[in-house]
Amino acid sequence: MVTIDGFASLSLVKEQIDESLKLAETSIERFVEESGSELQIKTAIEQFAQIKGVFRMINLPGASLLSEELEQLGHKILAHQDRDNDQLLASVTNAIMVLFHYLEYVDTKKRALPVLLIPTINEVRFFLLKPLISESNFFQPNEFPQQWPVLYDQAPDLQQIDSRGRRLRHMYQIGLLGLIRDENVGTNARTM
Repeated sequence: MVTIDGFASLSLVKEQIDESLKLAETSIERFVEESGSELQIKTAIEQFAQIKGVFRMINLPGASLLSEELEQLGHKILAHQDRDNDQLLASVTNAIMVLFHYLEYVDTKKRALPVLLIPTINEVRFFLLKPLISESNFFQPNEFPQQWPVLYDQAPDLQQIDSRGRRLRHMYQIGLLGLIRDENVGTNARTM
């Protein structure tokens, strides 16, 4: 199979992927409204299968895995239409929204970070009764690690490093204390 660099080629097919995701989302909504129309869920499953192949082709492994899991969850919903599938359907719509945002991120930043999709993938896998994946699932060790460039021929200024370290430790402690006291959680988390 020919694969292309994910973020570079995403712009070529992003419009079609967005259309497929919108069609899947609309099909899920109609499935809920029409009380289990088999045609609607089958349409969503087809869209997930289609974009799974596209994600594999453009080398976006996280998006590909999430699409595959959504396809399987769609089959589970189809097989168990007589049950209450509200949580499963909510998981599917949440995953579609996450995929939209992830594709925007990849397109904007020109960088694919499949680790961002792991919580959503694990949510879907939970409903499929599959084991959860770890954060290291998409880690590919580099055979030839990049050497850090030498910026200066001088020895580092230990006094400056020491003073900066003290300041950062103090900021961390202040932020942690604020979190423990449950005061301005957002600000204190950023301070940490």
